[in-house]
Amino acid sequence: MKFRWMVKSSLAHSAEGTAVRALAETLHSEIDYQGISETIAGGQPGSVGGRVTSHRVQAHVALAAEPLGFRSERRGIFRDMNLQLRPDLFHAGLEVLLEVERGGANTNNHDLKDFWKCHLCPTAQWLFLVLPERVHGGQPFHTTGRRFTQFFEPGNEVNVSGVALFGY
Repeated sequence: MKFRWMVKSSLAHSAEGTAVRALAETLHSEIDYQGISETIAGGQPGSVGGRVTSHRVQAHVALAAEPLGFRSERRGIFRDMNLQLRPDLFHAGLEVLLEVERGGANTNNHDLKDFWKCHLCPTAQWLFLVLPERVHGGQPFHTTGRRFTQFFEPGNEVNVSGVALFGY
């Protein structure tokens, strides 16, 4: 499983940035240790057309994420904005949205939608995004990394503090 970390330069060595990066690295290790990325890539039961559905991928990722403090599809964090959005998983202690993508990560701009969701969220500053390394017709992990890098360049920073990409 691939891993990529992007963070605002002002937060790279802060206590908060260090804690969130440690959480991301632990999640990455747990996903690898539990063989979740191989299970997802292997088209196990719960697949459609030989490919695992995004809900199945989310269920596998939750196995590693929930013991680390993430909770599934937390409702109400966008309530004050009158939006019906909710994250796949949410870590309240470190204010992290965790989103899981399968198909359409780039072709349907789901990666940018997830980034926008974190940008709007009043209680999250960090985004963890789990997406395929390759799908027929594209390389979501690489493409998303290239897209998101621009948001963290000096002078072009956004209000999302950082992003961890996990490629399966």
